[in-house]
Amino acid sequence: MSEDPQPGIVISGGSVKIGAVAQGPHARAYEVVHSPGDQISGEQRGNLVSLMHDLLATLQQHESELADHETAQAAADDVSAELDQEHPDTSRIRRLLTNVATAAGSVTEIAAAVAAVQRAITGMLSTI
Repeated sequence: MSEDPQPGIVISGGSVKIGAVAQGPHARAYEVVHSPGDQISGEQRGNLVSLMHDLLATLQQHESELADHETAQAAADDVSAELDQEHPDTSRIRRLLTNVATAAGSVTEIAAAVAAVQRAITGMLSTI
């Protein structure tokens, strides 16, 4: 009897509780766990809304300086949508903000606006 040459995950015996699992080339697994403290307070939400408004306005002002304005705009819009959720996924927000910063390239005004939102998110997490 020959062994199966395909790689895989084999679990036997006992009980196993697994969160996110991914297997194979380029596989990714994410697990988002919400606790009662994950909600953004009204003050934090207001601050983030203001910072996102500034970021979106800055993207519009510097649209002609961006090689890929559509990507930056789409990522910023996705950040805004995620922040509108009752339990925003901060890891997703961080990835999207990284996408905005990457698309911004050397436009310092956009980089500064992204950094302000990132600092607010970090500050928010430290109070949860």
